[in-house]
Amino acid sequence: MKTQFSCVDVDKDGTLTKNDYEEFGRRFAEHQQLDEEKAKAVSSYMLEFWSMMSNGNDDLIITENQYVDLMKIRVFDPAFHKAAVDAIHKNFTVLDANGDGSIDWNEFVLYFKSLGRDEESAKMAFEAIDVNQDGLITLEEFTENYLAFLTTEDEEHSSKFCWGPLI
Repeated sequence: MKTQFSCVDVDKDGTLTKNDYEEFGRRFAEHQQLDEEKAKAVSSYMLEFWSMMSNGNDDLIITENQYVDLMKIRVFDPAFHKAAVDAIHKNFTVLDANGDGSIDWNEFVLYFKSLGRDEESAKMAFEAIDVNQDGLITLEEFTENYLAFLTTEDEEHSSKFCWGPLI
């Protein structure tokens, strides 16, 4: 969870706020060179993610410890599980910039750059998520790994690298 927190803390101030989610959307749209309509869709998705995390409190400030504690509780909540799957699917749609139904290496590395992560971290994550090693991440592979990252207690599961090296 600390690795995920570090990735989502886009401004690197040690907290998560609505601004982090907005800034990620802006960076992603810029890196992907999205048109205005797609950029607005990304922004909307990111604000939905923030709303899910903050329970609709736009002024909330979440520290790393609060985030970890919150996620430990939420992973057992069926409503959160459904919301997480929905969020993962929306995230996949955003990352699949060309709309071909899969995420290729170029799309994925731009995602990591939008998070302020390096290419080496992206490579580690891509290889872990691309289960069949065909060079494309399917919705099934993406969902399985990011959901497992949030919910599994198996420390050997490949999902531990979804956000790059663990912190």
